[in-house]
Amino acid sequence: MIRNRLVLGSWVPLRSNLGLELAVSNNDCAKPGLMQNLESGCSTTLHPYLNRREAFQLRQMGEVAYNRMKMKEAFRWIRSHPSAFLKLTAQRIFDFWFLHRSGEFWRTLVEPGFRLHQLVLAVATPMSLFALVLLWREKRLAALIMGAWLFLFPLVYYIVQSSDRYRMPTLWVRYLLAGYLAGQLLQWLNSHWPRATSALGSSRSGSESFESAGSWTT
Repeated sequence: MIRNRLVLGSWVPLRSNLGLELAVSNNDCAKPGLMQNLESGCSTTLHPYLNRREAFQLRQMGEVAYNRMKMKEAFRWIRSHPSAFLKLTAQRIFDFWFLHRSGEFWRTLVEPGFRLHQLVLAVATPMSLFALVLLWREKRLAALIMGAWLFLFPLVYYIVQSSDRYRMPTLWVRYLLAGYLAGQLLQWLNSHWPRATSALGSSRSGSESFESAGSWTT
C-alpha cells in the first residue's frame, strides 16, 4: 500500500484495472470474448495497450484517475444499455463454463486443436454440477468449499470480456467432481448389475477417494 501511495499517488490496497476492463468490455462495439474484440478492432480503439491516444491519456492522468474515469464510463453505458449488458453477461457466463476462444461452441467440438479438451469440458461441467448435489448429501463441507470456488470465483469474469485463461483455476474442481460422479455411478452399477461391471474390476467409489484424500472434510 505504501508503494502504491508513493508511485500511484493514492492509497490503493489492491492494484486493479477493473475500470478499464469494464469500459473495454461494455460499450457499443463490444462482443463477449477477448479474441472477438481483438478481431473486430473494438479493443484497438479503447485499450491503452493498443491505442496510442488512450496510452497518452493514461500517462497524463495517472493510473488511478484514468481507471476511475473508465469505471464511470462503463457504468454510464451499462445504465443506458441494460438489455445489451444483460445479453453480453449471459454470453460470457456461457463462455466461462463451455466456450473456446473462437467464440463458436459447436465448431470447437469438430475442429482439430482443442477438440478433445472441449469435449471433455462439455461433459465434465454438467457432471460436476450434478456431483455437487450428491456430495452435499455425504460431505457437506467438501461440497460447500468446492461449490463456493465454482460459483464465487467467476463472478467478476461475467461482466468483462471472456477468455479461456479465466476459467483455468476452476477446471481441477470440475474434473474432480466429474470423477466423483463417475465413481458413484460405477458403484451403483456394480450393486445392481455386478456382471456388467466385473470387467472393470472391483470398482472404488468416488466417495472413498474423498475419504482417503481428504478425511479433514468429515
